[in-house]
Amino acid sequence: MDVRKRNTSAWRRANLNEEAGVIAWQPDLEHRFQNVLPDAPPAAATAGSGVADARMRNDEIFDMWLTYIFPPQICVPFGVYGSDPEFPCSAAQGYIRLPNPSGWGVENGHFVAWMRPAGMPTFRKVYGRVDEDLQEGDVVRVTVFDNYPDGSFGGSKSIIVASATLTGGINMYVSLAYLGAGGICLAFAIIFAMSNLFLPRKFFDTDYRDWQD
Repeated sequence: MDVRKRNTSAWRRANLNEEAGVIAWQPDLEHRFQNVLPDAPPAAATAGSGVADARMRNDEIFDMWLTYIFPPQICVPFGVYGSDPEFPCSAAQGYIRLPNPSGWGVENGHFVAWMRPAGMPTFRKVYGRVDEDLQEGDVVRVTVFDNYPDGSFGGSKSIIVASATLTGGINMYVSLAYLGAGGICLAFAIIFAMSNLFLPRKFFDTDYRDWQD
């Protein structure tokens, strides 16, 4: 992602934060997705169960193709121009390899955010956070590599640059609905608590029982 500030002609890389802790939910990172070390023996062999050969490594047993280059790296332009970054990713092509800022394996922030189930068929997934102020008149340029074509099932993808608020995205209607429903529930909870405190229900008295012969 590149940016050109207002009244200037020079492009530069935008300060885009792609760390997993920024774009993914913390409970998912702590409990749902955990990597195994590629060069470590499998847990079954370490425990002595004999299921797997302790002389083999995890990347050999599980075919961890995501760690073909370890630590996993991404190919980024060291300037603002460059040709195809994959064939090959070299300085001659205007690109360099850097450690993936979003993490690797199943703990990659982009992967974790994508695996979070969406409630509607049309949804948004956070890719990064722009940690700089963009003013009116600034121009943003995004380079996209289509690694997951969606034309076969009639899907589509878009890039959205939006401002975040304390309640999430720019759409306030859902946030206000949640806050309104929560406020109503809180009000009823206070009413029931005060009623139970000052007008408690009387205990059962056998004198009020209608004994029948």
